[in-house]
Amino acid sequence: MKINVNVLPLRIIKTVIAFFISLVLSPYFYCDSFFAGIGSLKSMRESLTLSIQSLFEQLLSNFIAIVFAVIYSFIFGLNVFSISFALLSLLLVIKRVNFIDTYLAAAFTLLAVMLLSDSQTELLNRSFDRFYSTFFGMVIALIVNAAIFRPKNIDNLNQILIKLNNYVHIIMAHDLDEYAYLELQNTLADLEREKNIATEELNVRFISKNKRISLYDRLNQISVVETQAEVIFDLFNLDLDFRDEIIPIIIKLNGISQYPSDENNNEIVNIKDEIKILYNQYTNDENFFKHTNFLSNLNVYINTLTEANRLEK
Repeated sequence: MKINVNVLPLRIIKTVIAFFISLVLSPYFYCDSFFAGIGSLKSMRESLTLSIQSLFEQLLSNFIAIVFAVIYSFIFGLNVFSISFALLSLLLVIKRVNFIDTYLAAAFTLLAVMLLSDSQTELLNRSFDRFYSTFFGMVIALIVNAAIFRPKNIDNLNQILIKLNNYVHIIMAHDLDEYAYLELQNTLADLEREKNIATEELNVRFISKNKRISLYDRLNQISVVETQAEVIFDLFNLDLDFRDEIIPIIIKLNGISQYPSDENNNEIVNIKDEIKILYNQYTNDENFFKHTNFLSNLNVYINTLTEANRLEK
């Protein structure tokens, strides 16, 4: 079955499936259906790593909310002042541990526990029920995320890089093809999404060393393509003669990015010398600024490519 992910994104489909399963199964596991459903909405992220992180952060924030609810109600009773001070303490702690995305849900748990309880015993019962039910829904969402249309970020990135490389070749081989130019811009938006996912995953505390190395490698690949795209877009601003001479050089650089090797560093040095000659040959007072801006972007691309080639080895 082919699904148009732009019209109906897979994460939305999986979120609804997790919500449905949580509501159906919650009575059999003695869960509060409402909080189980809420829990299922909280840990459906773009990758399994981020889903696990969301589950951990949300559970810890809910636990802190329940602890403050119990402490403040026991010391000050259940009233507007104790609830307000409990909420203040909760938000300050969440800010301190930097679980920013859990603010609203944790505050909702605290308020639901304290506002709907008439006694300490009832508060304890509600606290356990809310925590357990939310945990149940989040686990269901994690299982659904792993079992149905499992996120494959590395495969997604590879497909995006292949598409971008194809569009770059079309643009340079077909006199700056306008359709390929537009598709290149659209695909760069997908690349930005993968970059954000990888960046977020790097901030996860529990990932392994190999996973962290893999994420850095993905970000290096993305940086090379992003700087290359800036160069490709600048081709449209160059004088025709300079552009015709520089395109074969960019093709060489693209080949270097595809096939890292020890010989590439020497080749890059020769390419830089060739670029200097062409720049001086075709740059005058009229085109100085646009050619110089292009040269600056090209220099960033070459430096990024050189660094990525070094790390690849």
